[in-house]
Amino acid sequence: VGFGGLTVDAVAARAAVGKATIYRRWASKTELVYAAMEATHEEWEPPDTGSLHADLVAVYRHLVEHVVESKNGKVIPAMVAEAETNAELAALMHRFVDDRRDKTRAVFERARARGEISRQFDVELAIDMVTAPVFYRRLLSGAPLRTDHAEQIVGLLLDGVGAKSVRRNIRAV
Repeated sequence: VGFGGLTVDAVAARAAVGKATIYRRWASKTELVYAAMEATHEEWEPPDTGSLHADLVAVYRHLVEHVVESKNGKVIPAMVAEAETNAELAALMHRFVDDRRDKTRAVFERARARGEISRQFDVELAIDMVTAPVFYRRLLSGAPLRTDHAEQIVGLLLDGVGAKSVRRNIRAV
């Protein structure tokens, strides 16, 4: 029914409890939804293969599988849409997402410790670049999400697209 169609009354009825029982545990529908997302989220630790490339391929594949197959993945579009106008939900979603980003941050920090990336490497931007294709396809383009894109996505991130930058010298006349 989406976030807007969800009611505490309906949740209470389905759980066969009174509405007050729900509100004793969660102060709002938003907190209830967040708790449900946390409760249904599967814990996952990225592997430590000793290679940033291999670790990121595993991260990407896991994210695609999660977004395509999990209960949380199926409600992402509704939650993102609602978060645009619901500040409380937006704050909780940012916390939820940041907690998940910690796993990928750890992958980059291990790579940094091994000397695979420099101290100046922008880890936050790199996390965005690994995850953005998944969410772009899920939320905007509707293109299929496939785990076999992992090698190409990670390769593009780590190696660049191979294009040479063209710089123009502009002189003041």
